[in-house]
Amino acid sequence: MPQFIQFIHPAPQPRYGRRNSGIIPWNLTLNPHKRKFISNNGHYITTTNQINSGNITFWGEWEPESNFTKIPVTTRHSPIAINTIPGTTLTLPFLGTPHSTDPYVFDNSFYYTNCKQTKFCNILKSLPPKSIIVFGSKINGCFCLDTLMVIQGSSFQFTPTTFSRTNLPFSISNKFIDSVITPLTRVSPNQQFCFYSGATYNNPLIINNTPIYSFVPYTTGRRPFDRPIINSKYINHCLAMGIKSSILSNRQILNEWQNIVDQVQRNNLNLGVLIN
Repeated sequence: MPQFIQFIHPAPQPRYGRRNSGIIPWNLTLNPHKRKFISNNGHYITTTNQINSGNITFWGEWEPESNFTKIPVTTRHSPIAINTIPGTTLTLPFLGTPHSTDPYVFDNSFYYTNCKQTKFCNILKSLPPKSIIVFGSKINGCFCLDTLMVIQGSSFQFTPTTFSRTNLPFSISNKFIDSVITPLTRVSPNQQFCFYSGATYNNPLIINNTPIYSFVPYTTGRRPFDRPIINSKYINHCLAMGIKSSILSNRQILNEWQNIVDQVQRNNLNLGVLIN
């Protein structure tokens, strides 16, 4: 049966220093993972369930370098800067051990590949299709969402040093290899992980004739927003790190997916479903 996973990762943003704009370097493993407020082109679902394309801003993980421009801060956890990411190929730092980006929400895809899988291997290396992972952070005593991923049917085991994309049933980009797999070859070269693909708006999973798919809460026009608080009987607001796992029926998975969609939209946010 599918699982509902509350997945906690660190809330803080990078330290941008005194500059108003510039380049923030690749985050190294001597630091915790960071959240960035990111601007990118993509497709999105409006509150009236229309699909449009354009520039969207959203909270996500992007550990490699990015270009940033500071914006006015309204609360302690509001975005400090808007980040734009480089093109197709990245260069790893010569010194230090770079963090891997996970989950990866770019290239019109959603991938989850490694984070916490060693510590919670019995759960995170064997998630069945239709499982939902809600990635977020504890902020002001509440669970706040940045990414919802619906597990698609295709998953496989891999080790970073032997990872090959030649036999995959889908294509992956150099940007994915550079930001996810290559850093793992420095950190955990021979560790076994499970590669999960997320259901997307173009390739959803169907439960009771209803499509469900992965998304990030977003706004258009670079409007800053705080990460939305999400309430659910399967979410523990006291959880500050780690994961919480609940086994649900297909009907319960559908209900929780719709519950989270409704809460995101009630926060005047839309669903970013395909990010370039």
